[in-house]
Amino acid sequence: MSDSNSRDAQAAQTRAHILDTALELFAERGFKGTSTRRIAQKAGVSEGLIFHHFKRKRDLLAGIGEARGVLAQQVVALVATAHGLSVEMVVPAIASRYVDMLLSDDVDARLFQVMLAESRTDPELQALFRETSEQVISALEAYLQARQRAGELRPDLACRAAAQTLLGGFLWFFLTGAHEGAEDPRAATTRFTEEVVAFWMQGARSPE
Repeated sequence: MSDSNSRDAQAAQTRAHILDTALELFAERGFKGTSTRRIAQKAGVSEGLIFHHFKRKRDLLAGIGEARGVLAQQVVALVATAHGLSVEMVVPAIASRYVDMLLSDDVDARLFQVMLAESRTDPELQALFRETSEQVISALEAYLQARQRAGELRPDLACRAAAQTLLGGFLWFFLTGAHEGAEDPRAATTRFTEEVVAFWMQGARSPE
């Protein structure tokens, strides 16, 4: 490997290490509660090195989102392998993934929560979140169009609006914190998603 390639590989490794450390701290302390100094200390690098790779702290969060895009990747991958499968199998699976993401305490779930919260007040992160959402909606729209051609869904169904409505319902539930304070948050969230799926299916399927 040439010196140039070796330096590039080392830089990429350092950047990834910084992002992993920032993700862990953002998930633990929140974005505002995490300083670049704290990230540098935990990563074992200088604060100056962080700013060599990322001009602002905000770029760290954007970099994590671009590198992981956890929920989007999972839903897009699920839909990509679902062509030929019925909506009765696929839509509940997507809903189940949302439930897991909303209630899980793992790092990827906390990233989703931090990204969503920060995107509400930051235009750049809002644009990133919108771009990620578009990937999911477009993938789901294409799947619904395929099921529409197969005769499973109403011929007059607006597939893009149907995709937005389904995903938007889950997102609204999370944004309003409707599951918080429930005696059993998982049961409350599961019940809500099942009701949304049942309502959506009733309106979307072709009449028998």
